[in-house]
Amino acid sequence: MRDFLKRYKIKIETIEPVFIGSGKTINKKEYIRKGKKAYIFDPAKMYKGLVALNKGDAYLNYVLERDIKADLNRWLQEQKVKQDIYKDWTVYEVDGGDIRFDKNPNKEIQTFVKDAYGKPYIPGSSIKGMLRTILLAYEISINEKKLNSVKNEIADNINNRKAGSGRSFLKNETRKLEAEVFNKLERPDQKTADAVNDIMSQIRISDSKPLNAEDLVLCQKVDLNESGKEARMPMLRECIKSGIIAEFELTIDTSLGEGKYITAERIVAAVNRFSGMYHRVFRSKFPGLSQELEKGTVYLGGGAGFVSKTEVYPLFGEGEGVKATSNVLKKFYIGHKHDSDIRRGVSPHICKMTYYGGSLCEMGQCKLTILKLK
Repeated sequence: MRDFLKRYKIKIETIEPVFIGSGKTINKKEYIRKGKKAYIFDPAKMYKGLVALNKGDAYLNYVLERDIKADLNRWLQEQKVKQDIYKDWTVYEVDGGDIRFDKNPNKEIQTFVKDAYGKPYIPGSSIKGMLRTILLAYEISINEKKLNSVKNEIADNINNRKAGSGRSFLKNETRKLEAEVFNKLERPDQKTADAVNDIMSQIRISDSKPLNAEDLVLCQKVDLNESGKEARMPMLRECIKSGIIAEFELTIDTSLGEGKYITAERIVAAVNRFSGMYHRVFRSKFPGLSQELEKGTVYLGGGAGFVSKTEVYPLFGEGEGVKATSNVLKKFYIGHKHDSDIRRGVSPHICKMTYYGGSLCEMGQCKLTILKLK
């Protein structure tokens, strides 16, 4: 009996739509719109079916057209391909949500991650990555003096880094900070810096139980600035709808003894402290988001934004954090006006939003609950 393995259930309830990308995109000529739904075709089945109708060459010409307003549904009607034929090409259908299909041409759809059976799910690695950020922020908050030298080094690196440094801008700095905070297991015959000494290695989180295509909804990315101006981005994402519950198994290895592993209670405390910090230094700066977050609130997946995925604010605090974040972003995202963030009083000066249920809402907001298993 492995009594040192403590087992829990993690429940994630989506308060607002959540996007975890598969890295795949549905071309705007690979689906049709009918009513409030998008019908996603299997390109191979569609092409094979059109070839059987002697329309293969016509379809290739259509695909190669540069007309961005070209609508597959309209093209099928022009080719006199009826619904009882093309319905067999459909892989699944997605709720169009608040998307006005009647007023907009097709846009590319970024797809949600799915398993081998085509079922959407939330990878355990996404939950663990989210918790790693949250727990790191928690450790920073209770070990501020101990990490002062690391903080100063990171500040110097941010100030001296050249513009256009690429996606590795904070990679080395974050790695060093994580090693300072997490690498304390002291396993025999292992160097302190080795990953096996990282206390997060004692945590295992399963993938969620499979969800259903009916749990998906299409959402359009909306950028909201601090003055309330909205900008709708020309992309759609398959998102998990609000009000969906995903379940995971959390296993914590406590074999190295008390004080050398992360407890469920520590995770909950870290989540609540992080959400309070997130609201105070960033979220509350935007119109309509003044209400404080409930306990257990986390931000998951794509579109959740820079502040929810980095340690700049936990490390530097609100005042210095705005300056440091502005400095990072204006070098990383050249031309995005981040040099004005200090004057605006918030950095980044954009909050990632979407429309769902007729209202403007944040991307990725969830509620996390941890339950002990017998």
